[in-house]
Amino acid sequence: MNNEKCWECNGTLQRALVTETYDKPVLGSIAITDIPMLRCCSCGDKVIGADGSAYIDDTIEREYKKQGLQRQYRTRTEIITE
Repeated sequence: MNNEKCWECNGTLQRALVTETYDKPVLGSIAITDIPMLRCCSCGDKVIGADGSAYIDDTIEREYKKQGLQRQYRTRTEIITE
């Protein structure tokens, strides 16, 4: 059993497989099922860890390839002035 506490209500977080919908500019709306994450038993808040993030990324990447598209990434550059 998981003893991690919810950051929102201090309830108990439990492992769950959740379906989430994401809106992507080129793909449109995409539903991703069985995303591993922690969900609070009290308030329903969800925490996506590294495994869940990787699962989402891989699923979206497969959808791009399935539709013959290339995924574009953006990076943010910070300019530091001293």
